[in-house]
Amino acid sequence: MNIKESINNRDVVLILILIFFSRTFSYFFLEIKPLDTIDFYMQIFPLDYLHQDLFKTLINGHSQPFGYNLFIGIVLKIFDGNELNSIHFLHNINIFLTTIICVLSIKISKLIFKISNLEKVLLILILSLNPFFIFWENFLLYAHLSCFFHFLLFYNFLLYFKNFKLISFVNIFLNLTFLSFIHALYHPLLLIFIFTLLQIINRRISKKEFICFAFFLILSLAPLIKNYYLFNTFSNSSWLGFNWYATVHAIDHKYRNSCDFKDITEEDIDK
Repeated sequence: MNIKESINNRDVVLILILIFFSRTFSYFFLEIKPLDTIDFYMQIFPLDYLHQDLFKTLINGHSQPFGYNLFIGIVLKIFDGNELNSIHFLHNINIFLTTIICVLSIKISKLIFKISNLEKVLLILILSLNPFFIFWENFLLYAHLSCFFHFLLFYNFLLYFKNFKLISFVNIFLNLTFLSFIHALYHPLLLIFIFTLLQIINRRISKKEFICFAFFLILSLAPLIKNYYLFNTFSNSSWLGFNWYATVHAIDHKYRNSCDFKDITEEDIDK
């Protein structure tokens, strides 16, 4: 099957029509829309700092990977610090990402399965009208962007296993690097693991592929090196412990005592 023929213009037009009318209905009639502010998200640095001195804010930030805050800062600069206009723009970006995810899903399905035209239309309906996507489009953190990169990553894995082309290899590690820039879970060690896995499957890695891997590995390590040099922590997020603390406090009280956080937090309070 020709990959370029996996989706045609009519499929794209159908996706666009369904998304346009469903999002218009949910926004204006169901009033499913983003909140009027994003300044309360603790994962986003203060908006004034991002707008006024983006570079310094990112350099001095260590609680979160810099990628999404860089994106927010650029959007704020485009709209001269206007938060409401930035929110509308981010919302539309998320809807655009949903459109791309739907297209990628059709391509992935055609690569893995033999689906009829009717099945393809049903898949388009399920994807385009999925309440899950509508919810995350209106939640203006990096979850939907991460979802997009996951779909793109999986699609390029399939292409690489199909043709072992360099461009698919590059896209795999480009996506992993982007994920490491926006999500603390994606440590650069993951790039080493994926590279080793591909080497085992492919049994031969070209010189160009190794150079590409080394480049993206160094790129993904750069924020960790910066944090180690400035803050003595070799990680892309100093909030990993805080995230674990928040998870423990979401556990039922009768199980929480089995975790050692109770005594630790009491000591912190005493100090």
